[in-house]
Amino acid sequence: MGDDNQPSTAVALAGSTATRRNGRWVREPMAFEDVAGAVALAEDTGYASVWVPDHGVWDPFALLAAMAPRTDRIGLATGVVTLSARRPAGIAAGALTVDRVSAGRAIVGVGSGPERRLALVADGLEELGRAMGDAIPRFLAALGPSMAELAGRAADGVLLNWCPPERVARARGEIASGAEAVGRDPAEVTVAVYVRACLGHDEDHALGALAEAAEMYAGIPAYRRQLERDGVELSPEPMARALCVWGDRDAALDRLAAWRDAGADLVVVYPVPAQEAVSSLMGTIMAAAPDPAVER
Repeated sequence: MGDDNQPSTAVALAGSTATRRNGRWVREPMAFEDVAGAVALAEDTGYASVWVPDHGVWDPFALLAAMAPRTDRIGLATGVVTLSARRPAGIAAGALTVDRVSAGRAIVGVGSGPERRLALVADGLEELGRAMGDAIPRFLAALGPSMAELAGRAADGVLLNWCPPERVARARGEIASGAEAVGRDPAEVTVAVYVRACLGHDEDHALGALAEAAEMYAGIPAYRRQLERDGVELSPEPMARALCVWGDRDAALDRLAAWRDAGADLVVVYPVPAQEAVSSLMGTIMAAAPDPAVER
């Protein structure tokens, strides 16, 4: 996951752009070479891992497997595939494939999906453990306390999303409760958090893009409940200001440090494009990079 002595930073690449059409959001795939270039840039600038969500425009396992021969060090993670849409055996097969073609760099992130059935997820984590063994870290997406506690009992890591830094601190306690219930050390569970970022743009363009993304997620009941629990004002721009990062490199690094200070082991920068998608994506990756001096 990165140098144990340094806070780790990862990057999420959706491989798509989202636009509003006729009152709904439509995702469109980016060109493969643009996605591949972004992954290579992330590796060259020091990111610990790249996380690919499952939005229906790319199969995340296929995309990560395609990235394996183009990279050398960066972890290749699903962030996330859902246990309500994919059977654990299929998830394990995809993860093991990525792990084999990348010489052991796979990370599998799973979530419940819209059903939010705790028993389904607990059974799925157990089946994944049997199928994959200890070779591939298993991260569980957690919006509420029950999923965070389950991660403490049965996962290698937890992935938080659309939350203020204070939620990370509360999740630490929930993870500890679950871990201690089964005799685990809570420190064994890595806490990762997605943080949306739009860097290198003026404030109006950046906040506009981030507010649109926040509005889309606030319309999803499970996310809305989390935001209400966290005391976040459910209007697009206040949500963006509370949960996202914009501005220049110095401002971004200072803001990202808030999630680390709250207890995150791994901050996953999730670029939200403004204006031209590819250049905006690359600009955010560079601006938040652990080491912006490109090696290749």
